[in-house]
Amino acid sequence: MEITPINDKLKLLVNNPEIADVKFIVGKNKIEMYGHKTILAISSIMWKNMFFTGNWYEVSQKHQDISQVVISDLEPKAFLAILRFSYLRDIELDPEITPEILYAADKFDMQELKQICLKTIVKTFTTRTALRLLEKALKFKQQELIGTAIHYIERKSKTIFSRDKLFDKISEQTIKFILQSDNLFISEQRLFQLLVSRGKYLCLKRKIKPTPKNIKKALDNLPKLIRLDLLGLSGLKEIYNSQMYDLEMIFKRCLEIADKYENQIGSNSEKSRKVLVTREKLRVDEINVLVLVSETREQYKRDVINSIKHQGISQVTSMNVSRRIPTLEEIKDYDSIFVFSCDPFKDPVEMGNVLADYVEMNRGLVICSIFALENGEYGRNLKGRIVNEGFLPIMKGRVISHQESQIGKVEVSEHPIMKEVTSFNGGKFSYRIDAKNIQTGSTVIARYEDGNVLIAENRKEDDFGAVIVLNIWPISDEISTNGNYWLTSTDGAMIIANTVQYASTI
Repeated sequence: MEITPINDKLKLLVNNPEIADVKFIVGKNKIEMYGHKTILAISSIMWKNMFFTGNWYEVSQKHQDISQVVISDLEPKAFLAILRFSYLRDIELDPEITPEILYAADKFDMQELKQICLKTIVKTFTTRTALRLLEKALKFKQQELIGTAIHYIERKSKTIFSRDKLFDKISEQTIKFILQSDNLFISEQRLFQLLVSRGKYLCLKRKIKPTPKNIKKALDNLPKLIRLDLLGLSGLKEIYNSQMYDLEMIFKRCLEIADKYENQIGSNSEKSRKVLVTREKLRVDEINVLVLVSETREQYKRDVINSIKHQGISQVTSMNVSRRIPTLEEIKDYDSIFVFSCDPFKDPVEMGNVLADYVEMNRGLVICSIFALENGEYGRNLKGRIVNEGFLPIMKGRVISHQESQIGKVEVSEHPIMKEVTSFNGGKFSYRIDAKNIQTGSTVIARYEDGNVLIAENRKEDDFGAVIVLNIWPISDEISTNGNYWLTSTDGAMIIANTVQYASTI
């Protein structure tokens, strides 16, 4: 006789009033749902304390041998997911209610479920869902998710705020939170236009004429969050024509502009918060870079970190991935990751998978091709999703060495990576991958004089971060004084620093 798996038995108990000893009154409609205290107590210390300490006000006196718990701040669908996970360690996450399940997991101190929810939500971020996810994160006061959402919105400002009627149907709380950000790479004029659109929508919804006075009243205090001192002349003209601002205030802002930005007052161009608030230098100082290095020689790691810091980046952390592969949770908060290797990765498949997960969170990744992208002849190459699913701009290839080579044709001279770069020489060894062709949709930024790719970039999806491959061995002749590695008399450090800065801020 075949033994029935325990989970099949437990499924029968989920939200089943039969032999239940606790009844939950859930949501605004007060739906009755059922559970079993002992099973729930095993899954969460919060449940255990609630049911067995006797000092939780949510638990009322027993009625007909069953306790009653009122849970008014969750809806039944989300609470049912909590019950299923408590009984079965199984969860089916609907994107629409995942933020609410995250809130519940936090409320009931279910750390495993909380991490599952966070990872799932991060993977569902797109330019079309980000504002809604931020709205739900604010509603349920999930600080970690709020931070991830606003960081994504800041990074993808140009795409997100290009959509008309963006503010029409989201909450005032969400708009206020967004407008308080200093890192939106979008013009103040565009933000004002989105507010006006919202004001008109609210007027129509309330069946009142969308006059300037009614629009202003519908928007309440939101127009005060538009930073008039960041507007160019065309923006000020639009503000003036809207009749939503006091003329004295506009004039005062004009004087402030003249005083603070007198060299820019004649410009009619739109300025973004990130540019005009002079955050660029500050942003470089704030960039937080992770170097994932599969290399045991400390002096090699120091040399690469010195190059990364060449243009002002100061926060650089390193991990040795020949010994251990980090989790996504450990790396997700870094602005960019720089990968280089000489020794084999501890687990090249796991390494490739976690890097792909990181890029899917709209983070920038820089990979030095040697030896991570060699074709396997040395056994030190990356594997997994980052290689197999089209993230890389170039394919793996054979290693070319002992053929000195320098920069040749620059395909995209205006690219930020090429800023102030005039030369590069890989040294006597000039380690690189034989890569003259690129993946479809990728961009070659610069080539070697022999036609091989020197720098290339790929963004698999609009909502993913960029992957930039530097087809170099990143160690300089500061380490190999006989000129075997890239020559410090050329701009190798500038290329590395520019690439990391670009990957961190796009």
